[in-house]
Amino acid sequence: MKETGEKVLGFRKSKKTEWISDELWTRVEEKETDKKETVGHQIPKDLRIEFQRNIVRKTKR
Repeated sequence: MKETGEKVLGFRKSKKTEWISDELWTRVEEKETDKKETVGHQIPKDLRIEFQRNIVRKTKR
């Protein structure tokens, strides 16, 4: 019965797609590098807030 089904219907071919696009990976890497730049630095609060807003804008594209 299994052989007949394989002859009539054929084998099931699964399509594997990437769940994270290349564009998203580049955004993740940009965010990581931006965060690494601020580690260990004393940044005034107003500049830090603006920097955080820029990171959020980059990730929401």
